[in-house]
Amino acid sequence: MARFVGSCSAAAVYGLGLVVALVLISSGLASAQNAQCTYRLYEANGALPCGNAVFYPPEQACCNGVVHNRNLPNAEPYRCCGTEWVPDDQCCGGNPIVPESPFDPVRCCRGVQTYDSLVSVCCADGTTLSTFDQEFACCHNLVTGENQLYNTTSQQCCAGNVLASPAAGTARLCCRTAFRTYDPFNETLACCETPTGSEIYDPTTSICCSSGVVAVTDTATAACCGDQTYNTTTQVCCGNSNSGSYAVYTERDNHVCCGTDYVNTELNVACCGNRLYPAFSGFIECCVDQVYNERKHMCVQDFCRYCPLLNPDCDSSVYGGMA
Repeated sequence: MARFVGSCSAAAVYGLGLVVALVLISSGLASAQNAQCTYRLYEANGALPCGNAVFYPPEQACCNGVVHNRNLPNAEPYRCCGTEWVPDDQCCGGNPIVPESPFDPVRCCRGVQTYDSLVSVCCADGTTLSTFDQEFACCHNLVTGENQLYNTTSQQCCAGNVLASPAAGTARLCCRTAFRTYDPFNETLACCETPTGSEIYDPTTSICCSSGVVAVTDTATAACCGDQTYNTTTQVCCGNSNSGSYAVYTERDNHVCCGTDYVNTELNVACCGNRLYPAFSGFIECCVDQVYNERKHMCVQDFCRYCPLLNPDCDSSVYGGMA
């Protein structure tokens, strides 16, 4: 028997005295009783609709409208993940592909692989460790890459190290690569994370900058300017984030930052793209990272073009609009 795939309001098509099954892939309202129909003809033979095509189980699978060929016999079992056809021991959207029930112990480890949570634990790098007790967890060391088991009831994973839980009345600050045990009633500590590692500091006497911890006299008015500090009430920080260069200046009236320069706005200069340019007769404007004389040029689509203002060819519609 043949199988049709298409769209129509009809329920069946008759031919040669035999009823031919009709698969409706997309439905719509019929405007007339004898609506026009468009179909593609497939051999039935157990075929089922899949999007705008058909598939033949058990040789094929349909994943959200996409047909996939099933694996050869004795191959690893596969399942659908959206429109993909993947091994059933993988994760799909952060969850196991084949959960047997809501109480299934199979979990997804960091979106990488599945594991049995009754006999294994998941580590931060996506690997798993075998365990005999569900009170155990994995402690991953970012520096060495080592994974260790620890007992969550009596131990603590801190900066990749397995330590005994802090004694009563004490606390432990855990940073990415450093830790410290302290008295929380008399001390205040914080983490300063830099590309080279972690530093622990007192935020009441120091601040954390890109280069690390810097001691200051007043944390309320101090701030970072690159790898140095400045007083936000009397100074300004001028910098270029693209180059990573910064400079500190004493705050002045009529001055603004231009890159790492602190410029007097009363001078005949223009700042474009963090660079200083001499201004001409006060008719200088910025065009992206360059300057142009607005009496002689136009900034069009990020390019500076010579175009006298009285020239009809300078119409903005010709050049794509004035920036």
